[in-house]
Amino acid sequence: MVRTNISLWRRRRHEVIGSPDPEPSHDSPADALGLRDELVRGLRRLSEKQRVVLVLRYIYDQSVQEIAEQTGMNPGTVASHLSRARRAMRSHLDHPATVNVKAGR
Repeated sequence: MVRTNISLWRRRRHEVIGSPDPEPSHDSPADALGLRDELVRGLRRLSEKQRVVLVLRYIYDQSVQEIAEQTGMNPGTVASHLSRARRAMRSHLDHPATVNVKAGR
C-alpha cells in the first residue's frame, strides 16, 4: 500500500505544484528507485497515526477536518500528527542515515 501511495503521490505532485506540463526528468531509474526507497524508509519511521494523516493529506488530498472525521481524532490532534510527520520526513530526507523518529509519537 505504501508503494502504491508513493506512486500516486509522484503522479499527482505536479498537479499540486501547479505545473501543467512537467519538464522531462533526467534522473536515472536508479535515482528514482533510491528516492522511493528513502521515502519508504522515512514512512516506516513514523508512527501509524502520523503515517495515516500524512497519506490522507498528501496522497488523498483530504483536509484536516476530513481526516479528523474519518479517523475520529480531534482536528488539533490531526494537525499535530501531520506537523510531526512532515518534520520527521523532511529531516529523514535531508539526513537519511541519522534520523530515527520514535514510533510512539
